Amino acid sequence: MTKERGALLEREVHGRGERLVATIRPSAVLRADEADRQAVREGLVADLRVAADALRGG
Repeated sequence: MTKERGALLEREVHGRGERLVATIRPSAVLRADEADRQAVREGLVADLRVAADALRGG
């Protein structure tokens, strides 16, 4: 998953074309070491921005 993380993907799901964004579980931010937590959070937020842009038609 890390290779495709944060990328907008087009896949067939149950016979329909769908756009997907692979990301981490939000709870991973809470479980991350304190030293890494900010970077993990920023990665998640970046992934969610890709998904939000796709929903807006981007």
